[in-house]
Amino acid sequence: PPRRRYNFLKSIVYLLFAPLYHIKFRDEFVGEILTSLPRLLQDVAFSYFYYISVWRFGLDKATDFCDQSYWLNNIIMPSCAVLPLWLRFLQSLRMVYDTKSRWPHY
Repeated sequence: PPRRRYNFLKSIVYLLFAPLYHIKFRDEFVGEILTSLPRLLQDVAFSYFYYISVWRFGLDKATDFCDQSYWLNNIIMPSCAVLPLWLRFLQSLRMVYDTKSRWPHY
């Protein structure tokens, strides 16, 4: 249903702007799920990059291109690993700020 999709997208936006909004349970749950996805995000990014390079350069040169790519190895893959954890960290900082205690947040 469209209303549930809207609520899910709203949770994603609240996760992206975590320090600016009050954290609800739904937003915290989405953040927890996102922290288990860095390896999956890296695999999806590498697969996408590999298939594009096969389409553009052919099968013989695609592996070398992916191994030597500055953008893939130094920007995209580390970002996929760090970004979900960083967003969850910002969310945790906001919960500490709202509750004025480090443990427990609720």
